[in-house]
Amino acid sequence: MTADSAAAKAQADATQARATSDAALAMAQAEAGKARLAGQQAETDKANLRARLSQQLNSVLQTRDSARGLIVNMSDVLFATAQYTLKPEAREKLSKVAGILLAYPGLKVEVDGHTDNVGSEEYNQNLSDQRAESVRAYLVAQGVLTGSVTAKGPSLWALTTRLRAGRSTAG
Repeated sequence: MTADSAAAKAQADATQARATSDAALAMAQAEAGKARLAGQQAETDKANLRARLSQQLNSVLQTRDSARGLIVNMSDVLFATAQYTLKPEAREKLSKVAGILLAYPGLKVEVDGHTDNVGSEEYNQNLSDQRAESVRAYLVAQGVLTGSVTAKGPSLWALTTRLRAGRSTAG
């Protein structure tokens, strides 16, 4: 092989390597673009789902969007004083909520129980927990997946802060 032919072959190999590299780069950029579009579509789908769910829940109970997620407020008194058995009107509203939640099996639902400021903090914490559990159990009895619903009363700190503001009407 002559020096000219070796140089020509080396240049051809370099050109081929550059073309292969450029093709790989273009392919990687195309894949990154597809991934970016898929991510944007997923975010759009998630926002649409959240808006649809919010609208559906709002048809039953006051619902607002927050950084935590959608917050459904059952401001009506759901329980008799010092009790944690759901009143019939609360069960009716929760049945409607459960029906909506059943259409979204991947949702995670957190139930927070609340009390007024009558009684000790320990008593109210226990009652809050029991009330939250009553709502959770009712939703599960309506078919909402057990693992998707958690229940808790507010922390004693949150309860104390709320109590300082005056008696809650959340019942």
